[in-house]
Amino acid sequence: MKDKRIIELYGSAYEMGLAQGKELSEDILWGWETVYNYKPFRNIKPKYLPMNAFLFGAGIFTKKFLSSTFENFSDFKERFTGIADGADVPLWKLALIHYIEVAGADAARQIMGCSSIAVVPPRSDEPMLAKNFDFVDDFKNFNILRKSFTRWGYSSIEFTMAPLAGSHTGFNEAGLAITYNYGYSDEQPQKSSLLTAKIQDILQICETTRDAMNILRKKPNPSSGIISVVDSRGDAVAVELSPFGTGIVELKNSVIVNANLYQNPQMKERLIPFDAVYGEKAPSKMRGKNIQETNIIRTKRLNELLDKYDKIDIEILKKILADHGEKNIPCENTICRHHENFSTNISAILMPASKKMLFHWGQPCEAKSWDEIRL
Repeated sequence: MKDKRIIELYGSAYEMGLAQGKELSEDILWGWETVYNYKPFRNIKPKYLPMNAFLFGAGIFTKKFLSSTFENFSDFKERFTGIADGADVPLWKLALIHYIEVAGADAARQIMGCSSIAVVPPRSDEPMLAKNFDFVDDFKNFNILRKSFTRWGYSSIEFTMAPLAGSHTGFNEAGLAITYNYGYSDEQPQKSSLLTAKIQDILQICETTRDAMNILRKKPNPSSGIISVVDSRGDAVAVELSPFGTGIVELKNSVIVNANLYQNPQMKERLIPFDAVYGEKAPSKMRGKNIQETNIIRTKRLNELLDKYDKIDIEILKKILADHGEKNIPCENTICRHHENFSTNISAILMPASKKMLFHWGQPCEAKSWDEIRL
């Protein structure tokens, strides 16, 4: 897949999905091959079962798992169906690709995690939401920037992946910006609507942070996450989610930071224990390491850096997103993440009042310049 993929879609949910499927068909088929050969899937396959049979059965399971998403978000279902038709991919294969969102949120395997910063006036001249999207490098080339010009709701610009109907980061023409980080709870996944489907729906119908909160508070959730929302009025919250819990974190000194660590007192009780370590489900070099270590280190570092400035502008946010810690040594525990299995795939700074975004494909420490896109 070519780097820096940006697509523009128009029409109904199905028409947009169909266009996405056709335009990115080779990448979607390649995405299936990546899933097919993805080592974590092979590690959980029973030894007696052929891989094709295992994946087919897993695909049927995940298609049923998505039924609640389809029931609650008809636009997501239509876009999902359009992608499958456009790429000529069986629905069960596309369902299995979508299930990676939930599988990746399993703390027993979870080795990647994003960092985000919400800042509003008076600490900044306008509301901003900054994000480092950290993910497994096997899927790095599937990242896309999608412009969705709909017939029935607000148009939006969002980051997602080539095969996906939902999104994890974006902003809309009403002046709302949103991003999704994983959370580390001790609760098991539940059959419920995908968080990326909720985010896509929020971008289509919501004007304010409080509107988005009403959608995000509904339980249960399929997995754990921390959703940061900022609107053009300067209202911002982080909605912390687990399969059975919801907590709100409000602005403190006009800032909210997230690095996969719950901050709401009730949600803290649902955290993976601070002494928990990675087991056999994780990559070999991560086994035995403390699961929460990176979340604690990155959260502390974000707060330390932000506390240095009375006023925060775009250049300061770029500097923070590219930070390699006090000793300037890039690793898995720095805000700009470096690891042999995962890394920072995308950096973005969203400005919902201006309806624009600055972004960089790859690790921000390597950015000589940032791209800009407007809605």
